[in-house]
Amino acid sequence: MLELHHPEVPRMPEMELQTTRRVYVASKAKHAPMWQRARTDYDGKLIFVSTWIDEAGEGESDLVSLWNRCVFEAGSADVLIAYYEHDEVWKGAFVEIGAALAHRRQVLLIGQPPGSWVHHPRIKRFISVYDALDYAEKGPL
Repeated sequence: MLELHHPEVPRMPEMELQTTRRVYVASKAKHAPMWQRARTDYDGKLIFVSTWIDEAGEGESDLVSLWNRCVFEAGSADVLIAYYEHDEVWKGAFVEIGAALAHRRQVLLIGQPPGSWVHHPRIKRFISVYDALDYAEKGPL
């Protein structure tokens, strides 16, 4: 094999590209504590860009500012994780999922929300939040 390195020129050290994926989470606001725990559990492995999880209480946010951020964060994250529990009525999560899909992001879905949109090719289904988080960290997007 031909060596292209000149022996008198020091070699640059091998560098491994480290990329930590940016995750947006979508769910009812009552699940914010679950996402806060997940953020702690995945510290250094995933970057949670969902600012709403720290201001999910009634009246904690200016709604205009909140929705501008939510749409931007959902569309600019590497992946969106959506969590649905039986009989919940989603409203904002549909907007966030739409923003992610419009930006060609993968959506990792936990639960069985209503609608045929779940058959979109960028939707991937999971049994648990932690299965989805593990995939967000290590799986192909």
